[in-house]
Amino acid sequence: MRSWEKIELVIATSWQPNERDFLRRLKIEPHGIGALFFRDAFACLFSDSINAKREFEQYYSVEYGTLKRYLDGRYGIVMGDDDLEKENIFLCTWLSSALDRHYDDSQFENVMKCIRDLESENESQT
Repeated sequence: MRSWEKIELVIATSWQPNERDFLRRLKIEPHGIGALFFRDAFACLFSDSINAKREFEQYYSVEYGTLKRYLDGRYGIVMGDDDLEKENIFLCTWLSSALDRHYDDSQFENVMKCIRDLESENESQT
């Protein structure tokens, strides 16, 4: 991890991030002003984040041996086995204004519920 990077949030999910499904679940019109607001949220959580599981598999599996050791050694992150088994582990280095919990109208909880719901949908389809 570069010295300037700080992990703001970790998301472990087997849902394959899809902006259209994300906006649909949040009941956001894809061409409205809300879409601009929540596209930034999607970007910080998925597009601009580090997919640590993919990074480990591509570059660090020999050096660290296990994903658990990699996350702890490189990022100082300790995760349970259930989360380690998810297809994706996203390390978010920034959060959009929609997710900033310092504001009264933060959408953080709504967005996290959306991701949990999409994860549940994904699990029921497999």
